[in-house]
Amino acid sequence: MPNWCEGTLKVRGKLKDVEQWVKENVSVFHSDFVKDQNGKIKGIEEVKIPDGVKVENSDGEVLEITISEDAYIAETRRHFVQPGTYFALLYQKNYLVLCMDFKAAWAIIAEPFAEMSKKYNVDFRLYGCECGMEFCQNVIVEHGEIVKDEEIIYNDYEWECPFPKLGG
Repeated sequence: MPNWCEGTLKVRGKLKDVEQWVKENVSVFHSDFVKDQNGKIKGIEEVKIPDGVKVENSDGEVLEITISEDAYIAETRRHFVQPGTYFALLYQKNYLVLCMDFKAAWAIIAEPFAEMSKKYNVDFRLYGCECGMEFCQNVIVEHGEIVKDEEIIYNDYEWECPFPKLGG
């Protein structure tokens, strides 16, 4: 079982681009047993839950995302958006910032976010804390490029870390 690096995932871009990224890359899955014709279990498969992630864009200025349980972020190695309802407002009719709680197994891996940034024309900022190993990680991806991917080690984690009880 992994330690979790938990924190905030921000997605910035035009409303239609952020909405498309969520719809195509954030999904809830359940494991189901695969049985043979005699009813004997022969494996497990992941089944996408269609209503696990709901995306609403009612007026073209507010994006509302409702996630029923941990939702996998496609193309990543065990990065998840945590359950909740998240809102993003359009700024100056130009772009929006969607801010969601997330967790990653062990540490944040920046490369898949760089690829998604190129594909969907969105930027990402991820900040996570891992209290078990006592580090934080700050990742910035803009215009398909990894601008920053830093691990932050504190001399006194409990005192210096902004969120010392997150993750682990």
